[in-house]
Amino acid sequence: MSGSPPPAASPAPAATGIVLAGGASSRFAASDGSSKLDAALAGRSVLDWTIRAVAAACQHVVVAGRTGPSDASVSYVADPAPGGQGPLAGLRAGLATAGGELVVVAGGDMPLLSAPVLRLLVDRLAANPDATAAAVRDGDVLRPLPLALRREPALEAIGQVAAAGQRALRDVVAALSVVIVEEAEWRPLDPGGQWRFDIDRREDLAEAARRLASSE
Repeated sequence: MSGSPPPAASPAPAATGIVLAGGASSRFAASDGSSKLDAALAGRSVLDWTIRAVAAACQHVVVAGRTGPSDASVSYVADPAPGGQGPLAGLRAGLATAGGELVVVAGGDMPLLSAPVLRLLVDRLAANPDATAAAVRDGDVLRPLPLALRREPALEAIGQVAAAGQRALRDVVAALSVVIVEEAEWRPLDPGGQWRFDIDRREDLAEAARRLASSE
């Protein structure tokens, strides 16, 4: 007599990705004044690498702070107040466009993001119904990006933070109930901690290219 079949695995919770693509790239100092997100990196732009990583963890990606041709997998929404609220205006626009309850937020300058770490954020948030955000702890620092959010509470928090004259993502995180992904959880998925690498200066672009080449 054969045993009972194993129970079916629960489907991964659906999430929309939001890539924050606004900002002036003031520290990047491109000679032609272009954004760091458009800089070439191993045959793609920095932004394209980030979108690719987020798309590997999410059903749809919203690029906030840019215009572009939308399709079934990626849509673009302009920043309604460029420079006026820092990243909060772009995040609010992305949340208003996103469908579903759960979202993953990443900076457009994070081309080495780990899709498994992003999925871990979503899974932890989905498994904790009382939490409204999930964030990654790196050493003693709770990183503001990448981040998983519940859409409606996040929109409420942005409104409260903006009304108080605050503009930082950390202020939004502080206004939410956060479940923390500890290093012991994310390190096996991304031993080198590539998810935390972002591009601010020209030398960061060269380092990103080196890391991509060494991972092939």
